[in-house]
Amino acid sequence: TPQSREFYPATGVDDITSNNNDGFEVDTTFNTVQPKSYELDGSDSHIFIPYSSQINPTSQISVGGWFYKDDWNVNGTEKLVSNTQSGGYSISLDNGNNNSLAFRVQVDGTNRDATYALSNISSGWHQIFGTYDGSTVKLYVDADLVGSFSDSGTMTYSNNVPTILGGEPNTTGSSITQHFEGEIAIVKIYDTALTENEIETSYKSLRQRFSLPELT
Repeated sequence: TPQSREFYPATGVDDITSNNNDGFEVDTTFNTVQPKSYELDGSDSHIFIPYSSQINPTSQISVGGWFYKDDWNVNGTEKLVSNTQSGGYSISLDNGNNNSLAFRVQVDGTNRDATYALSNISSGWHQIFGTYDGSTVKLYVDADLVGSFSDSGTMTYSNNVPTILGGEPNTTGSSITQHFEGEIAIVKIYDTALTENEIETSYKSLRQRFSLPELT
């Protein structure tokens, strides 16, 4: 499966694929103990990835990774991954969206969300992935399909917006809001929609590192 971007904290915040979509961290804390992660303070910490058409696909996408929070319920909105400014995609925690985890994709100019109640997510590490295959937005938590929304079309972007891990950028990336308070260990962005089997394989390959159970 083609992969546009992957970062793993043991290597810094640079892209470990050959696509060179490197990022830089702002006021994060690097945890050297396994599973190794960047800790974000919910105030100004984030990881900044400059605009690249490789991580702004228009027909299909998969975006996700491994994220930690002590309490997944939030009082406002926190973005895990985002480049949404009148377009784009995001994974967010949002108490204004029925207190849900949401994977959002803008399809032909309209935001489409696959959601899952935050109250269902236990404290600790989780693999979270969103996919769009051109017809259905899907949200996975720990390789389980937990939400979907059907709409066929093309993903739309209105600006050359950077992609932020742990926050929401403005159109230029000069201001970041909706900061994530927690830890980020691995993030992957693909220009194709991963299948459920591929997401399960990802979970199985890393679950022990994050002390998560086997799939049943």
